[in-house]
Amino acid sequence: MNRVRFLTSRLLQTLLVLVLITFITFAIFQLFPSDPAQLACGKPCTPESLARARAYMGFDKSWYL
Repeated sequence: MNRVRFLTSRLLQTLLVLVLITFITFAIFQLFPSDPAQLACGKPCTPESLARARAYMGFDKSWYL
């Protein structure tokens, strides 16, 4: 019985840590002021090519999609 309780506890702790790491990583990347679509677009970046790059990368959708 103690083994099952121990394993269940460890599994729940592992899931909690994974969820926390995911949210912390997401928050850190949201704080950066850079735009990956602008980097992929290149130097002569027109508004149309920037919109195309954002749509290709999926940045035109909400974060939960």
